[in-house]
Amino acid sequence: MKSGLLVKTIVSLILVAFIAVALVLSLFKLPEAPKAASGEFILRNITLINPMVNRQQVSQLLVKGNKISLLADETQDVPSLGHYDGMYALPGLVNMHSHSVGKNLLNLSPMFSLAAIMHGVTTWRDALDADGTGVPALRTQLSEGEWPTPDVVSCAVINKGKSRWPNSNIIESTGEIPSLINRIKQQGHDCIKSYEGLSVEMLTEVKHIAARQGMKVIGHVPEGLTIEQAGLPDTQHFYGVQTAPQYGVVDRNGNWLSVDSERIDAVAEIVAKRDMINTPTLVALKQLETYRNYNEALTRENLKFIPSFYPSIVWHPQKGLPVYRNLESQTLDRARDALAKKLQLLKRLHDRGATLNVGTDTQQPFVVPGVSMWQEMRLFEQAGITSEDVWAHATWKSHKQLPGDWNGFLGEGEQATFLLFENDPTKSLDALDSLKAVVLRGQLYDMEELKQSMDALNAHYESKPIAFISELFVAHAMDKVARRFTH
Repeated sequence: MKSGLLVKTIVSLILVAFIAVALVLSLFKLPEAPKAASGEFILRNITLINPMVNRQQVSQLLVKGNKISLLADETQDVPSLGHYDGMYALPGLVNMHSHSVGKNLLNLSPMFSLAAIMHGVTTWRDALDADGTGVPALRTQLSEGEWPTPDVVSCAVINKGKSRWPNSNIIESTGEIPSLINRIKQQGHDCIKSYEGLSVEMLTEVKHIAARQGMKVIGHVPEGLTIEQAGLPDTQHFYGVQTAPQYGVVDRNGNWLSVDSERIDAVAEIVAKRDMINTPTLVALKQLETYRNYNEALTRENLKFIPSFYPSIVWHPQKGLPVYRNLESQTLDRARDALAKKLQLLKRLHDRGATLNVGTDTQQPFVVPGVSMWQEMRLFEQAGITSEDVWAHATWKSHKQLPGDWNGFLGEGEQATFLLFENDPTKSLDALDSLKAVVLRGQLYDMEELKQSMDALNAHYESKPIAFISELFVAHAMDKVARRFTH
């Protein structure tokens, strides 16, 4: 009798748990994804622009599958999308330093992807998948094809000693590097990100073994080394330009008191001579200014592309990411000074023909996916680089550094991934706001359709009780992050 009662109790508990899980999953189910025009379609009287390379007027641009065909004659039985007549077609943007959002109950990957696509970002290089779930989630999303998703290039992190990120690959000696990079390659990563604690000897070995594996190397100049000592093929954030030792991400990024004009000239000469690449992520430094007037920042229109718990919890000036808590006005003053000097270095590197990447360091405070790409481009322009040059850096010059056969150019037989603008954004970046559609691997998404989907996602995350549950979930996650990300 007791045994039968026990079985019934267990079955009842399992049933209750099953119902609870089903209710939660139903509660967090996302709204419908945006619809796209796909198959075959024609765009007429298009100005095709490969920035700083060529531009041509085409009477008809046929998209068939995932390929572009430029036709001189009429094509029968293929729909023409007339409301895009006379527009400007440019390659999709490449964010060369981003961070994919982790996979969890909140399922934020579609919103991050949508924000990127709405700002023309069709490829991003994940410079650090913090917990190892973000890139797989994106690749699953890509394979399912429901939500518009940028192509993703994944970098695996190599670190010596204790790391703040659970997905880091930790080494203690140079001899471990060959087998580790081979394992990273087998795991499906596309590049290596060298991180903190690595010696010059270790960095040399990382570059050597990665090159043998056909993998690019990007990274931080480790604390205590200069940019020329590290000699990284692609330095992130202009780390290592300072001559005085700096520790912690805020000072390393935003304290350039030791950098003068002579140092800027010397670095520009070294970088150009060694053919080193730089991805400065200026917008992450610029957005620290937001902490001067946090309450005003909460009203900004740009925040509609991200759930409200980011500004209210993750980026809160007293309770958010520990490394950014309680920033003093003198810290923000130094950051402003550092940004001005970085703009000078950027222009001098550009004038010397150095390779410069447009990247954003998405998820740093007030660095919003998609939005921050346009902000970074405008900072390049502020440095004195022409709009069309900025476009070249942000498109085909970046694609040349990524794996795959496509070179990022638009033309006959090339991949059908491009942006449609009402006005020419290579004449002025003010025309970025005239983006009307994104063609992503042969599927055309109209901007109005994308906006409606973003509105629906916003309503989803702000609805009750999802907003309440999300805040509890994020607050708990912040507590875990706080134990690691303290400097």
